Amino acid sequence: MNFGWNYVTGRREFERGAVTIYDYERGLFYKNGQLIRVLEAGRYRLWPWQHARIEVVDVRRQSAQIVNQKLLTSDQITVSLNMVADYEIADVKLATQKVMNYASQLHEDVQLAARNIVGAITVDEILQKRAEINAQLQEAIVAKAAEYGLRVLAVGIKDVILAPKVRDLLMKEAEAKRVAQAMLIGAREEAKFWWNGDACCSTRKVICCCDVTANMRERHSRYAGSIPANSFELCGKLWEPSGFISLI
Repeated sequence: MNFGWNYVTGRREFERGAVTIYDYERGLFYKNGQLIRVLEAGRYRLWPWQHARIEVVDVRRQSAQIVNQKLLTSDQITVSLNMVADYEIADVKLATQKVMNYASQLHEDVQLAARNIVGAITVDEILQKRAEINAQLQEAIVAKAAEYGLRVLAVGIKDVILAPKVRDLLMKEAEAKRVAQAMLIGAREEAKFWWNGDACCSTRKVICCCDVTANMRERHSRYAGSIPANSFELCGKLWEPSGFISLI
């Protein structure tokens, strides 16, 4: 084995012999302590008299787990969040030269961004608007991580953990809302039923009135020819000098 393992950075380092860099890796070529260039995938050889070193960096997609983050909301309720950030190295030189450990730096940046966002909203908003919060997190982290060579692909909240007392209170509140909603729907249906019943009664009344009116008109037209011109109607009877004439 012609390479050593850097336990601080977690990367392979070569100072002599053949060096193979795979497609998912990049190599940092140092000579006399100075970074000369970034090596692409391929096979290289180092000679002892070169005083050179190659450090191999894995540039595949990775995930940073940010777990058990206790944060305080705007309504003074403590929540614990588990978050995840998917990223890949876009610029190997920046990622290795700008910060000491890009993974730890990303972890801290996500923590700080989540603290700022959660501190400005209520616990109900965290539970109801998780997609919007994730979008805010990604917007805050993408630009920050690009400064040290990382391309953030996705970042968001994976779990929201509430204290037992807070969880019980929220469950009781949700149950009360469901009961109130059910009662409201029942009241609407009952009112709709009675309204339809009254409407039917009103319709029947109108139809009956129309029938009576039509019947009266028919009777009037039937006997119109036999009614004297100087008669008049009184209590369903026609009065004339000779007496009453019934309309029936």
